[in-house]
Amino acid sequence: MKHWWQWLMLTVLCLAVWGCGKSSTAEVQPPLVKTMVIGATETAAENSFSGTVHGRTESPLGFQIPGKIVHKFVQSGDRVQTGDPLFSLDANDVEAQVDAAQGQVDAAAAQLELANKTLARMETLYAQDAISALKIDEVRSKQQLAQAQHDQAQAALNRAQNQASFATLRADRDGVVGMIMAEIGQVVGAGMPVVAIVDNSSFDVQISLTEKNISDYPVGSSAEVTFWALPDQKSTAVMREVSPAPNPKTGTYDAKLTLSDPPAQLALGSTAEVHFTGASGAQMLVPLSALAPQSKTPAVWVVRDKKVTLVNVTTGEYRGDQVEITSGLNKGDRVVVAGAQNLTEGQAVRI
Repeated sequence: MKHWWQWLMLTVLCLAVWGCGKSSTAEVQPPLVKTMVIGATETAAENSFSGTVHGRTESPLGFQIPGKIVHKFVQSGDRVQTGDPLFSLDANDVEAQVDAAQGQVDAAAAQLELANKTLARMETLYAQDAISALKIDEVRSKQQLAQAQHDQAQAALNRAQNQASFATLRADRDGVVGMIMAEIGQVVGAGMPVVAIVDNSSFDVQISLTEKNISDYPVGSSAEVTFWALPDQKSTAVMREVSPAPNPKTGTYDAKLTLSDPPAQLALGSTAEVHFTGASGAQMLVPLSALAPQSKTPAVWVVRDKKVTLVNVTTGEYRGDQVEITSGLNKGDRVVVAGAQNLTEGQAVRI
C-alpha cells in the first residue's frame, strides 16, 4: 500500500512537469512581416539620358513647283538671312511661259489702245448726232471686251511670273542651314523637303523616353546638361515638350528640353548628356500596402530593434501600386510592406 502511494505521487509529479513543458512551447511567436529598406528607387544613371542639340524651330523648305535642281547656293552650317537664295530649279520652261504671257499682254494692250481711241472718236461723233445710239453701244462693247482681254492677259502674266519666282528657293527666316535633303541634278516634286533652316536663337536638347519612365519627367522638369564636345561647360534646361505618342520608328517618346544658358560655342547636332535634378531617382517610393490601415492620416510601420513603431509620413504622387514619400522617412529605414493589418505600437515582429 505504501508503494502504491509513492507511485501515485510520482505520476502526478511527472504530469505536472510535462504540462509545464507543453505550456512553454506553446508561447505565441511574434508575427512575421515583410519589409523593405527605404532608398532611391532608381540610380543616378537612370536619371541621365543622351540627346542631341537642335534649334528651337527647324523649317523644312521645298519648292512650290516641280523641277530639276541646277544651282545650290549653301552648305550645312551656313548662316542665312530671310530671303537669301538656297537652291534654284531649271527655269527654262517657266521663263518661256512668262515670255508667252508677256506677248499676250502686249497684244491685248495694243487692242485695248485701239479700242480706246475708237471709242473716243465715236463719243465725239455721237455728241454731234453724227452716229446712232446703236453704233456707240457697239463701240463701247468692243472697248469693254478689249479691256477684259487685257486684264485676263495681265493676270496670266502675273501667274507666270509667280511661277518663275518659285524656281528659286529662299530662306524663310534668319538662321543656320541644317540638313540638306537634295542635290544638284535631282528632280524634285512640289512640296518635297529640300533643306532645313534652323532658328539658332535658342536651343533644344532632344531625348527619348520609354513607356516606363515617361511619367517620371513631365513638362517643367529641371535638368542639368553637359556636352561631349565641351566637357568644361554645363547648362540648365527645362522640359518643354513630351510627345503624347511614341515615335513609330523607335517606339520611344520624343522629348525636348530648352537650354536656358547654352554655351556660346555650342553647335547644332552636338551630343548632350541630360541629368534630371530632383527627379524620381531621388524619390522614396513604397508600396501602397505599406500605409498603415490603423492610422487616419498617412503613416507606416518602421521596424527598429525588432519592434514596430508607427511613423507619420507625407505622401506625394501616386504611381500605380506605389506612393511617393516626401517626408517622415530616411534612407535606411526598414518599413513593413506586408502583414501590417494587426500591428500595434511597440510590438515585436519577425522579419
